[in-house]
Amino acid sequence: MDQDLEGIRDRFVHLTSLDEVVKMFTVPAEVNEEQVRGILSGSESLKAISAEAVRYMPPDIWSRRRFDGSMAFLAEDLGTGEFETVTTEPVKVVGWAEAPTVAFNDIGEASAYRIGDHVWCSATVRWILSGPAVLDDTHRVEVVGCAWETRVLASTTNTDSRLTILRSQATRALSTSEFVASAPPATSLARRTEKARQRGLPLDLKGLLPETAGQETLTRLERTLHAGLQSPWFAAPPVGHGSWIQFAEPQEDDDNGPWFAEPKEGEDQE
Repeated sequence: MDQDLEGIRDRFVHLTSLDEVVKMFTVPAEVNEEQVRGILSGSESLKAISAEAVRYMPPDIWSRRRFDGSMAFLAEDLGTGEFETVTTEPVKVVGWAEAPTVAFNDIGEASAYRIGDHVWCSATVRWILSGPAVLDDTHRVEVVGCAWETRVLASTTNTDSRLTILRSQATRALSTSEFVASAPPATSLARRTEKARQRGLPLDLKGLLPETAGQETLTRLERTLHAGLQSPWFAAPPVGHGSWIQFAEPQEDDDNGPWFAEPKEGEDQE
């Protein structure tokens, strides 16, 4: 290192934190909270958070990673076919079955800096996520909502910039009133969830070698089966249907104990 610094020691600076970098290369600016709120609640920001939520919380049933959420119990009016949210219950969730709907909820501590010609703002933001998700205990796809707090970076002057998540906190379950106030209409959620169930869940084996992928899958399925027969199981799709899995409900057989029904005709057409 002494050789590397030869001739530049008087100009060499060792920065040990991001705060020191910010202080050296930026100029503090005033936070325009109204403008920042407008950016955070805009469609592009909500889409970005939704995409990041799927990346942070994928529906990987083999992973040990889980997050906290609230499962919504929906009641259907048989006369109109419309649904309403009756109550919610805290649950552990594997991941999102599809990209969740995102609602901007609140903004916390924020700071702004000018770098060159543009102003950048970092802020702590609370989002409400809702949509079809995979439950941890049953692996069923149900309507789930949660609060997610992130630290984000956005520019108030550079229109070509995209919202960036710097770090995030663990999700939090929602009360029934919070869920109803921020989630899409219950009927929309019910229909999206039913479609997600029919699609099945992607089975990601891209990281496995072709000659070992089949055996690895069987080993994982066997492990899950022994862990609890009370959970809905998954049936492998016919050849040519891609890497997808679908639900098959456990059945009771008086002679042989629990077994798993074959998928009904037409259940796995996608």
